[in-house]
Amino acid sequence: VGVYIGIDLYEKHQHIAVRERERLTRNTDIVEANLSRRLGTTSKTLDAICAELPSLLSQVDGTARVNRHLQLMTTAMAGVRSIVVVDADGVTIASNRQELVGLNAHDGERYQTLRKGGNPEILYVSPPFKTPLGVYTIALGKVILDASGRFNGYVLAILDPEYFGVLLSSLLYAPDMRTSIVHGDGKIAFRVPDPEGVTGNDLN
Repeated sequence: VGVYIGIDLYEKHQHIAVRERERLTRNTDIVEANLSRRLGTTSKTLDAICAELPSLLSQVDGTARVNRHLQLMTTAMAGVRSIVVVDADGVTIASNRQELVGLNAHDGERYQTLRKGGNPEILYVSPPFKTPLGVYTIALGKVILDASGRFNGYVLAILDPEYFGVLLSSLLYAPDMRTSIVHGDGKIAFRVPDPEGVTGNDLN
């Protein structure tokens, strides 16, 4: 009887393990599809902003026009919290959030990486970081080149943690579950729920 019960429990355990792996795989596919679409859409949007900047900035009220344009774009883009335009010296010259204009990112990781990369065709995905507004997130960036092909700044889209919080919350089906999106460098970018406050921790 003991052997029979042991075998039965083992088979049930194996069945549950297989079922849970399949469910987690489906959840991972959902997040991957959502992230891939968001990356692709944001990349195209940043390209469009880079193409329009010279024309907008050449006008008398150019900076104000860019700010209004960025406000409209972020309103229409799900998953993007802020967009900033940074010049060659690392100064934020335009944003949909006025409080970010004028901030200097010259010594920051994102400025240094984008300046060093210098390829406008590549979509840069930053490691998780805390914004000046106190929000933990990641950013997507595109380099801007001048007419001579030299680094002339970049455009950065800062993702909205609340958007990804809703996405991750929809995958929870047990009260003790935690769902995270982890950056390729090992840092936790988004986590729901996070009562322990581990968002940003390095899993390496």
